[in-house]
Amino acid sequence: MMRGMELPGLPGPLGIPEKLIRGLIDEIASLRRALDQIEPALESVRRVEVIAEEAIPVAERGIVVIERLIATIDSATEQIDPMIESMNAAQAQVDPLIKSVDEARAQVDPLIRTLDKALPALERAVTMTQPLEGSVERLGRALDRLPGGAASRRGRIGGPGDGSDEGETKD
Repeated sequence: MMRGMELPGLPGPLGIPEKLIRGLIDEIASLRRALDQIEPALESVRRVEVIAEEAIPVAERGIVVIERLIATIDSATEQIDPMIESMNAAQAQVDPLIKSVDEARAQVDPLIRTLDKALPALERAVTMTQPLEGSVERLGRALDRLPGGAASRRGRIGGPGDGSDEGETKD
C-alpha cells in the first residue's frame, strides 16, 4: 500500500501518493527550467521585433527604388526596341552592299594579280627608256629645225587645220 503524504499546514493526510507528488514537483521544476530558457529567447524575439520595426521603412524605401528601376528599365526597353528595328533595317541594307563589295573584289583580285605580274616588265621598260629621254628631246629639236618643222611654222599665223589661210604670213 502506498503511503500518503502529509503536507504541513493542511489537516490530516491528503491521500495523494508520494510518487505522484514527487513527479508533479519534478514536472514543475522542469517547467521552471524551461521558463528560465524561454525568457532570454523571448527577450531576443523582442529585440528582433524592434529591429524589424526599424527595418520596415528602409525596406519600403528599397521597394520604391526597385519600382523606379523597373520603370526605368521598361522605358529603356521601349526606346531600345525601335533602335533594334532600325539596326535590323540597316543590316538588311548593308548585306547587299557587302555582297556587292565581295563581287567587286572578286573581279578586282584577278586584275591586281595581272598587274602584279606585269609590274616587273613595266619597271624594266621605264628603266630602259630613262636613258633615252635626253635623246628624244635632242631628236625633237633637230626635227623642229628641218623644213616644215616648228621653227619654219613660227612665221605663220596658224598651222594647218586652224581655220586660217595657210599661205598668209605675219605683217
